[in-house]
Amino acid sequence: ARKMSNMDLSGVSTELLLECISTSYTVYEALGGTDQVAKGTALKGKILESVEFRTADALARTTR
Repeated sequence: ARKMSNMDLSGVSTELLLECISTSYTVYEALGGTDQVAKGTALKGKILESVEFRTADALARTTR
Protein backbone atom coordinates (compact mmCIF):
# COMPACT_ATOMS: atom_id res chain seq x y z
CA ALA A 1 0.00 0.00 0.00
CA ARG A 2 2.84 2.38 0.73
CA LYS A 3 4.27 1.91 -2.77
CA MET A 4 0.87 2.66 -4.28
CA SER A 5 0.45 5.85 -2.27
CA ASN A 6 3.76 7.14 -3.64
CA MET A 7 2.85 6.53 -7.30
CA ASP A 8 2.52 9.51 -9.61
CA LEU A 9 -0.70 8.97 -11.54
CA SER A 10 -0.79 12.37 -13.21
CA GLY A 11 0.11 10.86 -16.58
CA VAL A 12 -2.45 8.06 -16.40
CA SER A 13 -5.67 8.58 -18.34
CA THR A 14 -9.01 8.21 -16.63
CA GLU A 15 -9.88 5.52 -19.18
CA LEU A 16 -6.85 3.42 -18.27
CA LEU A 17 -7.43 3.88 -14.56
CA LEU A 18 -11.07 2.77 -14.88
CA GLU A 19 -10.02 -0.24 -16.95
CA CYS A 20 -7.53 -1.27 -14.27
CA ILE A 21 -10.16 -0.92 -11.55
CA SER A 22 -12.63 -2.96 -13.59
CA THR A 23 -10.07 -5.70 -14.28
CA SER A 24 -9.07 -5.86 -10.63
CA TYR A 25 -12.67 -6.09 -9.44
CA THR A 26 -13.53 -8.76 -12.02
CA VAL A 27 -10.59 -10.90 -10.88
CA TYR A 28 -11.47 -10.29 -7.22
CA GLU A 29 -15.06 -11.44 -7.80
CA ALA A 30 -13.93 -14.47 -9.84
CA LEU A 31 -11.74 -15.59 -6.94
CA GLY A 32 -14.65 -15.37 -4.51
CA GLY A 33 -14.80 -11.70 -3.56
CA THR A 34 -14.01 -12.19 0.11
CA ASP A 35 -11.71 -10.44 2.53
CA GLN A 36 -9.49 -13.53 2.35
CA VAL A 37 -9.17 -13.04 -1.41
CA ALA A 38 -8.35 -9.36 -0.94
CA LYS A 39 -5.58 -10.20 1.54
CA GLY A 40 -4.18 -13.21 -0.32
CA THR A 41 -1.47 -13.49 -2.94
CA ALA A 42 -3.63 -15.11 -5.62
CA LEU A 43 -5.40 -11.83 -6.37
CA LYS A 44 -2.17 -10.02 -7.16
CA GLY A 45 -0.95 -12.87 -9.35
CA LYS A 46 -4.17 -13.09 -11.35
CA ILE A 47 -4.32 -9.33 -11.84
CA LEU A 48 -0.72 -9.31 -13.09
CA GLU A 49 -1.50 -12.21 -15.45
CA SER A 50 -4.44 -10.27 -16.85
CA VAL A 51 -2.40 -7.12 -17.33
CA GLU A 52 0.43 -9.04 -19.01
CA PHE A 53 -2.05 -10.76 -21.35
CA ARG A 54 -3.74 -7.47 -22.28
CA THR A 55 -0.40 -5.74 -22.79
CA ALA A 56 0.91 -8.55 -25.00
CA ASP A 57 -2.35 -8.57 -26.98
CA ALA A 58 -2.25 -4.79 -27.46
CA LEU A 59 1.37 -4.90 -28.58
CA ALA A 60 0.61 -7.69 -31.03
CA ARG A 61 -2.19 -5.63 -32.58
CA THR A 62 0.06 -2.60 -33.04
CA THR A 63 2.84 -4.56 -34.75
CA ARG A 64 0.64 -6.26 -37.37
